[in-house]
Amino acid sequence: PERVIKLLGKPFEQKAWLQIKDSVRRSEMREWMYTLMIASYKKQNRVSKANKLEKKLEIEREVLK
Repeated sequence: PERVIKLLGKPFEQKAWLQIKDSVRRSEMREWMYTLMIASYKKQNRVSKANKLEKKLEIEREVLK
């Protein structure tokens, strides 16, 4: 979990998936990155951080339909 957070942290913060032109691929990448980050935080017992990311993901799903 620590390694995932370290490797994906910066691209995740910068929402790197927004640079992908294909909307389907962009959505897949967003979901993949969120899923990995949420799971990693949960494995580290950082439930509060994981819950915040889950809420952000819900919002992004609505906004970026």
